[in-house]
Amino acid sequence: MSLVFFGKGSLHPVTVMGNAIIIILTILGVIMHAAIISYILAFILELRITKFILRKSGWNHKNM
Repeated sequence: MSLVFFGKGSLHPVTVMGNAIIIILTILGVIMHAAIISYILAFILELRITKFILRKSGWNHKNM
């Protein structure tokens, strides 16, 4: 996320506040990516074709 706000990857903040902002934005970016990937995987697993393929392959998906 820091690239979105600052526009370049070679940013070296000099102040403590600049470092704190970069750390916070990085943590938020990681959390955001994890949430998006989790949502996409849940969506894919709920598709009818995915359920059909899993059922035909013998996958035990009772825990999903």
